[in-house]
Amino acid sequence: MSSTSTCPKCGYQNLQAAEFCQSCGTALLARLFSQPSAPAPAPYYTLPPARGMRSEEKAIIIAVVLVAILVVGAAAFTFIFFSPFNFINRVTTRPAPIVVTGLILHILYPSSASNGYFGPAMRILKTPSFMYFQHSEHFLVNFTLTLAVNAVAHNVDSITFRSSPGFTLLSASPNPPVRIQPGSSVSFTVTCQAPNRDFTGPAILDIVTQ
Repeated sequence: MSSTSTCPKCGYQNLQAAEFCQSCGTALLARLFSQPSAPAPAPYYTLPPARGMRSEEKAIIIAVVLVAILVVGAAAFTFIFFSPFNFINRVTTRPAPIVVTGLILHILYPSSASNGYFGPAMRILKTPSFMYFQHSEHFLVNFTLTLAVNAVAHNVDSITFRSSPGFTLLSASPNPPVRIQPGSSVSFTVTCQAPNRDFTGPAILDIVTQ
């Protein structure tokens, strides 16, 4: 059964779709006003496309970030490395209980001469000079004595650590006394022993000649 619309004036039942009364021609206002009006469309806005970042701007930003990281890292390193506590630790920490700051060959010439038939009375044997040992550790020392051509023959009577108490010479090859002829050289290998207590300073190997 079709739906009807009643005329407000004459009461005639019109078809639901009719806009005017089929009997009296009256406009069916209820029909007209009963139709829902479509809502107005909401305003629509479009955003302009974002401007892309240029390569120069990216490079500047990256450079600024890297500089900031370097500055922060340098500040942290300075604080950690140069803090008073760490500075004291670096100065006082010993890599080994025996620290030899220089291994020196001391030739004892007659009359305590500073120079003689084997050259200067004092010479440094090890470069770099710093050496580190444990208590009573054994170590080898090598050196060569050359006698001047215009000299007479001389003897190496003894090799000791007389000037460095605590160090011990265990053996020498060749074993003194050794006679050296003019213009010739003799190479010595000595086996030494470090002190049995903590030590820091030079170790002096004394050579007695005549």
